[in-house]
Amino acid sequence: MINTYEELIISEIASSLSLDLTSLRWFPIIPVLPDTDCDLFQLFDLVPGLGFVFKANDGTPKFSALYGELLQAQKQSFINDIAIKNFQNTKYWLNCNSTEVPIYVPSDADFVTAVGAGSSFDFTFDSTNYPNAQIKPFPAYPSFVINQPFLYFNETAMDERFVFSLHFDKLVHIPIQSGSWFTSSAFVTAYKNKTNWQTGSAVTWDSLFGKGGALNYVTNGILAASGMTLTIQSYGNYDESTLNDLKSNQQTSVWPFYMNPENTTQDFILGDDGSITITVTTTSSEISMLAMQAISVKNLVG
Repeated sequence: MINTYEELIISEIASSLSLDLTSLRWFPIIPVLPDTDCDLFQLFDLVPGLGFVFKANDGTPKFSALYGELLQAQKQSFINDIAIKNFQNTKYWLNCNSTEVPIYVPSDADFVTAVGAGSSFDFTFDSTNYPNAQIKPFPAYPSFVINQPFLYFNETAMDERFVFSLHFDKLVHIPIQSGSWFTSSAFVTAYKNKTNWQTGSAVTWDSLFGKGGALNYVTNGILAASGMTLTIQSYGNYDESTLNDLKSNQQTSVWPFYMNPENTTQDFILGDDGSITITVTTTSSEISMLAMQAISVKNLVG
């Protein structure tokens, strides 16, 4: 569950792009754009779940694999025969270190172009404007910064005012489409016609599309951004010792995106009033992937 402040941030991001917040599956740790189509397409191929968080691990089902099993489970038909031929056509797949990866749109290069055409984004809030913020302890994870030496800083920050500011040079929603290995008419027919499924198949309509099925959602978009400047000013009564602790550790990940420190530049400043300002920046060429967009198969096929 996210807390009030996190909901403010992601709601503002979604609203700026006119997206339904419930359709988004956020990365718990924000990754950067992969360097290759192989890695990018493998990410696109993962099946999203119902929850708020996008799970990208070895146990996450792959859409292409489930779709291939679906085709094999159908009774013989002209449409399904064409779909199987398309699915088996090697020109619609990439050979990635002896692993066949289905082609998606956009490619890595087109992804970069799409981000370049995005819009800027700015959002600021003061925690004092939300005195009844829910979900304690704050933040939900529950730390501004992740690292054991910063326990004092986080415990102090939980009870003190803070001001949050977020800027992206570019923020964009990018649609995702399957390549020609996917035949939509065969997929729709399989979903709408339960009598077209063979008995004794490896998968059934219920195992894919029923309650708790493996394929109730598919990915149809992604949120990405570049040129981030994130600032948190915490008004606790800090000292030079706390500041030095923050500065001395190069593996600090900062709320709410918890980016890999290797992909960011971090700065910590102690103010005359005892506040500490944390600033995290990424370059305009560093593309961060914020969330995947999911759509239910029921809504997709109508």
